[in-house]
Amino acid sequence: SGKVVPLDILGFLNLLRRRWLWLVIPIIVAVAAAGTYSFSQPKVYTAKASSYFSIEFAQSASDLFQGANYTQLQLASFASLAEQPIVLDSVIQQLNLPITTAELARRVSVVASTDTVIVDIFAEAESPEASAEIANAINAELGKVVSRLSPQNAKGNPTVQAVVVSRATPPLEPSGPENRRNLGIGLLAGLLLGVLAAVSSEKLDTRVLSENDLPNGLTVLGSIVTDKDAS
Repeated sequence: SGKVVPLDILGFLNLLRRRWLWLVIPIIVAVAAAGTYSFSQPKVYTAKASSYFSIEFAQSASDLFQGANYTQLQLASFASLAEQPIVLDSVIQQLNLPITTAELARRVSVVASTDTVIVDIFAEAESPEASAEIANAINAELGKVVSRLSPQNAKGNPTVQAVVVSRATPPLEPSGPENRRNLGIGLLAGLLLGVLAAVSSEKLDTRVLSENDLPNGLTVLGSIVTDKDAS
């Protein structure tokens, strides 16, 4: 049968010292694989655009308060529209993007603040200019769609309006791939595999190299010291 792997910390560290090669090789392989994959991926740039949503009500303090609450409650619905075909289809046509609506939706993320009535739109693309262009187009189209879908007042005007408060500009640095994170994942995965390999190799090694390799309960009569210089 295999050896009994020690469970105490000192025994575990001694095991790793004896089987250091089994520990190191998986780490090197995993980090190299993660690095090769990460650095081979195309760079991705993320741009951000923001809009402020307001609702038209009477000028009394009570009506203004109700309007602010209504806008806050509807903000999540407004934000979700930015990832729907009703907005993205128009953006694809405006910019002549060679992608489908589903592909563009995967490149867009929207954040609706819980404390304000501002919606932030993040768009990813292969170039800084394209990411800013897509973010601004979605931001502008979202305002049009919300105004079109919102209730109308007595004059026939939309009660909810969106105002662009921040236009996207081409980012200076890429947002992906995240090389450090990927290398860290590779390191952790390699470390885990290395530990498993070291413990497994120790468990499966049936050689008796020292008294510690003998089963419990056996009496040792003597041991012969290995001398590499002996004839």
